[in-house]
Amino acid sequence: MMTFSVFPSPRSVLCSPRSMTIGNLQSGNRDSFRDIEIYARLKMDELGLPDWKFGWDRARRRLGVCRLLEKSISLSVHFVRANLEAPHEIRDTILHEIAHALAWTRHGERTHGPRWKQICREIGAVPCAAAKPDAIRVTTYKYLLRLKTTGEVVGKYHRRPAFAKHLKRMALKGRPDTLGQLELIPSEKQDTSLS
Repeated sequence: MMTFSVFPSPRSVLCSPRSMTIGNLQSGNRDSFRDIEIYARLKMDELGLPDWKFGWDRARRRLGVCRLLEKSISLSVHFVRANLEAPHEIRDTILHEIAHALAWTRHGERTHGPRWKQICREIGAVPCAAAKPDAIRVTTYKYLLRLKTTGEVVGKYHRRPAFAKHLKRMALKGRPDTLGQLELIPSEKQDTSLS
């Protein structure tokens, strides 16, 4: 695994870990995550946000988040794992979220407005509201709920839903013709049947 050249690695700086664990990371990745956390903390302190917290979350549909009222910034563990070979993407996301915090503390601005864009330029972030489409990988679902008759997918689930045992007695809302026509299949089987 490639080490980060963009992020400093001062071993003398200690960052207190957040309550959320990163999961089953290999030791090489664990060092990378630690370096990212140190970089974010140093950057937040440097830019005047010493009372803000940095942490990790398990979001799959966004790269990072700045929670203004909680005074916290967090990055998606999944995004970071997917982009360990592209540290500039991670660095830009950290700066993007720091720009939100600065726009809020300085101007009370919550959006991707002109003041936020100006702060992005000042601190070296790309002033863009949305990430590149391939920056975060598409979420894979373990189960699909579909109609037996047409193969139309009507629901996607990460876990087997509790209602799965009642599918024979269920219909889609507003579609009584679907009574007993729903089936839950593993997502990898979707293409092999009925398509």
